[in-house]
Amino acid sequence: MTVMGLKMSKKRLLALFAFALMPVLILFSSGAASGAQSGLLLCAKHILPSAFPFLVLAEIIAKCIDARSVLPAVIVGNLSGYPVGGRLCTGLVKRSGADTVLLLACCIGAGPGFTVSAVGSVLNSEGAGLLLFCAQLLSSLTALVLLLILRRKQNVKAAGEPSFDCAPPFADIFVEAVKGGCTSMLYICGFVTFFSCISGVLCEISGITDGVSGVLMYGALEISNGCARASLRYGAAGFSLLGGLLGFGGVSVFFQLAAITRKSGIRIFELLLSRLLSAALGAVYSLVLYSAFPAAVSAAATGFTAKANIHSLPVVSALTLLICTLLCCDASTGYVTLLRKKIK
Repeated sequence: MTVMGLKMSKKRLLALFAFALMPVLILFSSGAASGAQSGLLLCAKHILPSAFPFLVLAEIIAKCIDARSVLPAVIVGNLSGYPVGGRLCTGLVKRSGADTVLLLACCIGAGPGFTVSAVGSVLNSEGAGLLLFCAQLLSSLTALVLLLILRRKQNVKAAGEPSFDCAPPFADIFVEAVKGGCTSMLYICGFVTFFSCISGVLCEISGITDGVSGVLMYGALEISNGCARASLRYGAAGFSLLGGLLGFGGVSVFFQLAAITRKSGIRIFELLLSRLLSAALGAVYSLVLYSAFPAAVSAAATGFTAKANIHSLPVVSALTLLICTLLCCDASTGYVTLLRKKIK
């Protein structure tokens, strides 16, 4: 079979699947409508207010750094969320295989806007959301260390000197960042609503609504719906499962990332391996953090973000300075870049 024929057969199968899904949605219309409604409510109540500001800020950062530097991409990808991390990876691919898998694993994360704010609010524990975000960070750092070791062994060199063109005016950057954040938010809410509709149909057919099985089934399909069914009552196993699902992102996020990275040469198999690696690391680190800080996971651990602790200011200041330094550091050349000017 020719390549053109294979593509046509895939399109026909997809069309047949869509046609077959239509009568299912009609037969289980109440579940589909209920799922879509819950998806829209989830977007309006949790995802939009918590994730949108981070998406805009991440867009601003992404436009002000060298896109060929791995370290800033890791930071921005883990601060912004899945789609932005996938978009940054498209400009960093050097070769196929383990290098690409580790690059995807370290640059793509759920982001604090979703894990700390949205998931923490669903769990009624911002402490639990913070631990889940820390587990995602540790997963990314583990993949980053493995990537640097692999590249050192393979002696992968940077592709030339980075360019330092004049930066556009701040107004232009800000407008483009808000535009990019709105576009990303629209895609995210669209995927959440569609897969929430499918989840509603599955719920009506199977009768599974919550519990660990509900978190696994709906979270593997769409991560927001899985998190909405999660609870701290499920203990360490449930918390570890939630960390693994956040690392994977669900089928919805996988399709988003596949569409974003398709033209960069990243293969579907490499993307799948990277998501499975992130899921495994996320589950392990979530279990470790749950066991190490049980008090932070309690439902009473809420409101810590709104009440600043004076003793945490030195730590926050040190982390802020570290992040700023890393953002200004070009990992490919060792130069420190600030405002598009090169400083030795």
